[in-house]
This record gives sequence, C-alpha cells and structure tokens, in this order.
Amino acid sequence: SAFSLEASLKALGTDHLDILLLHDCSLAAARRGEVADFLDRVRREGKARFTGIATGPETTAALLADPPGYLDLAQLAGDAPALSAALQDTAGTLIMTHSPLKRRLPAILERAAAAPEIAARLQAITGRAAGDAAALAPLLLALALADNPAGGGIFSTLKPQRAAPAVFRG
Repeated sequence: SAFSLEASLKALGTDHLDILLLHDCSLAAARRGEVADFLDRVRREGKARFTGIATGPETTAALLADPPGYLDLAQLAGDAPALSAALQDTAGTLIMTHSPLKRRLPAILERAAAAPEIAARLQAITGRAAGDAAALAPLLLALALADNPAGGGIFSTLKPQRAAPAVFRG
C-alpha cells in the first residue's frame, strides 16, 4: 500500500527504493488492475526504480507467461523444484534467485552422514570433511548462479568471506 511504502521510505531515510517487490502475493492479487496501477505510479513518481514479485514458483511462472506489465524483476527460491520451469521464458524480466542453501545444504549434509559413499565423494570434491558446510556452500552458490545465468542470486551471511568465492568470479 502507499502508506506502507511511505513508512518504509521514512524509516530508511530515503526518497526512493531501487527495487519494490510484492511478497507472497497470489496470482489473482498480482493481476489486479489496482496493483499494476500502484506500481506504475510508484515508478513514475521515482519512488521505486524497478518493481516486481517475490512469490512461489508456480505463481512466478504463470506471471512470466502472461506478464501483468510491471515485472521488471521476479525473485524466487533458488532451490525450488519448479525453478527451471519459471526460468524458461522470462520476456525480459530479470530473475533473481534467493536462499539457494536453505534446503539443499541440510539435505546434502544429512545424506552424507547416512551414506559413506556420498561422504567420500564430497570429501574428494571439496578436499575437506563431508560434513563441512563451509566447504559445500560455495559449490551450491555456484550451482545456483549456473542454474540462472541470465539473472542473479541473493543469499545472506554474517561473514563476508563466505560470499567472496561465489560472488566474485572471473
């Protein structure tokens, strides 16, 4: 809403956002005319440079197939089962994937703990113990970026050195 946007701008101490995303919106809500009108007005007034959605893969895929007109950007989970379907025909919309480690990393660690052959293979690949999450995370981040070569990835960490191997590639 306009009220929420104004409150956010004030709290951030700025007059504009680089990106404004609709989070967890339904397909019906995303296609409502007043939503498109609001986001168009926000861009025209310079309060947001780019607008888009951050919702589930099925909703994202449907909106990319029949864009409502305001999708500069779509953000979805980098480990979502339907990710590849959502990335097929993006019609000029930038796709950003987030949280590529959230489900994949714990699942890999669990499988390695249960299967010595998987643990041995991971150790051979990383040169470190199979249960070493810090050794596996850069591989999963690189995989997420490879899965979405025309877009980008978003992840969070409290230790910047964890990001360097995945982000700063030559």
